[in-house]
Amino acid sequence: PRETLSEAGLTLFGTRGYEGVSVREICDAARMNIAAINYHFGGKEGLYRAVALHIRAQLQDHMSDQMISAMEYLQSENHDPDEAVERLIAIYRGMVRVLVPGSERTARWAKFIVKNQLGEDVPSHELDNLEMIRAVAGLIGIARGRTDDERGNTLIGLTLFGQILVFRINRKSSLRVLDVSEIGPNEVDLIEATVLSNIRAILNAERQSND
Repeated sequence: PRETLSEAGLTLFGTRGYEGVSVREICDAARMNIAAINYHFGGKEGLYRAVALHIRAQLQDHMSDQMISAMEYLQSENHDPDEAVERLIAIYRGMVRVLVPGSERTARWAKFIVKNQLGEDVPSHELDNLEMIRAVAGLIGIARGRTDDERGNTLIGLTLFGQILVFRINRKSSLRVLDVSEIGPNEVDLIEATVLSNIRAILNAERQSND
């Protein structure tokens, strides 16, 4: 029952946002009694938080190897800039592989995430992966030789992430521009190569500007 309600919540929150969905509509979609959400989640807010937490857990599981590698590097005494770039490349490659392919599951995640980011009145949740953001910012600081510029490093990290997210959020336009009916393995490989090349070029330019 919990999983059925979560799946219904994921779909409806992702298409209509938190405020646009009623408890009754979620229970109808799950074909369950209206009291089920209160019983299993304590209400609509609890269901929303549970869906957000599930998405975060799935993304963390997918990126666990890359994050372990990055954290071990950051906690070590070897802060070679080239090595930091390689740790970043591994993280962003993992992001491409989970977010860009034509998976129905990740498409639903992306819709929920976008609605969550646009929504002004959503319950507090644990969807934002601050640990990953801090790790990326730390790696970028080492790669560009500016560990003192935490805000700048974070902004660069978010910008680099945006070039991946656009292929999920702006899916229809991406398909039309690329003249394909779906983003298949060949397109994923090309997108990955372009994204990683951009990352290397941006960080190299940043490092040179600090020399």
